[in-house]
Amino acid sequence: MSKTTIPTGGITADAIDATLIADNAISEEHLDATAITASTELAATPADTDEILISDAGTLKRIDFSHLDASKFKQVATLNVTSDQGALTFASCFTSTYKNYFVVFSDLKVATNGADVNMLFHYGDSNGNDSTNHNYSFLRRYPSTTAGANEGNANDIKFLQAQKSGAGRFAHGTMYVFNPLSTTDGITAGTILSNGNTNDGTGAQMTVLSFNMPESGSNSAYTGFQFSASSGDIQGQITVYGIVNPS
Repeated sequence: MSKTTIPTGGITADAIDATLIADNAISEEHLDATAITASTELAATPADTDEILISDAGTLKRIDFSHLDASKFKQVATLNVTSDQGALTFASCFTSTYKNYFVVFSDLKVATNGADVNMLFHYGDSNGNDSTNHNYSFLRRYPSTTAGANEGNANDIKFLQAQKSGAGRFAHGTMYVFNPLSTTDGITAGTILSNGNTNDGTGAQMTVLSFNMPESGSNSAYTGFQFSASSGDIQGQITVYGIVNPS
């Protein structure tokens, strides 16, 4: 049978559907850049369930972005408070999604010069009710002439003495929290590394501190925490990251 040339305009619009296109017939020469540039823009970081096409050794497959993020730290909560308030609180940032957590804090500032910056766990509900049976044990060391402190059965963890005003008034640092949802005594633990200027103006201080819930703890699963000042208000920025569980 001889070939027939179909003139331009000789095919009714939308007359050719998927059943009339041979499998594997659409190649790069039939695609225009407008297949991408004319599409609606996703003007945000893709969600884990968003998908793209890839060639897996020559076979087209779809993959969602949860498999493309190789980071082992996932942001779960953040706050940035630039005015004085009673406490910087995360009521329910610890969940069963992650076992361990990494916290970055910066620009901490107390309203009362020389006040301690304290860390206190929360447990129970979304309101972040404080445990009535705190029983921290912690070891604090300053690499200077200031003596360290070794405290047991404490109500909160004092990890830094802060300066209210002047150069270097802000304190910064990191905190690891290990297994906060554990209800087994002695399992929940962590470390804090922080620095800031001393309140008496004698120079910088760095705190290296470790803490744990001792054997006589309250067997509580801790769902969050707060930073507060031993006297007066506090402000600052804190971000909490979940550490991806090992496969």
